[in-house]
Parts: sequence; C-alpha cells; structure tokens
Amino acid sequence: MKFKSRQAFKRLTMLNITPVQLEENLGILDYPATKQDLIKNAEEHGADEKILRALKKMPLKNYETIAAVSQTLSNIPL
Repeated sequence: MKFKSRQAFKRLTMLNITPVQLEENLGILDYPATKQDLIKNAEEHGADEKILRALKKMPLKNYETIAAVSQTLSNIPL
C-alpha cells in the first residue's frame, strides 16, 4: 500500500495500526465500500479492536480503495 505522504503513514502508526494489518483485514473487500461494509468485513475476519475502533470513527461515505481508507484513518483525531 502506498501512502501519499510520510505524515499519513506516521499518523496511522500512531493509531497502532500497520499497513499490513489494514491489508489483512480489508484487502479482500470489493471496493468501493461503505463504512458499514468495512466494519462488517473487519468483524467477520477477526480484526483487532483498535482497527474496529478506528473504522467506527470514519465518516459515512463510500471508499474507492484501501488507500482511501488508509488516508481517512490517518486523519482521524487521536
């Protein structure tokens, strides 16, 4: 997964979420996906609680790619 900036990657790691964790939990999902799709998929695949908490804080909208999810997560207040 590519990040648009080093800052986005840093913010994601501050949430204690790695790109690998995102890929493992959300990489198999068909995109675009809604926030509810992301949460449901993560729950069904046994995602860590920190990933579920972060996903639940995301805005309600369609996410075109996993990179868009990652970018949104990197902007969530800590």
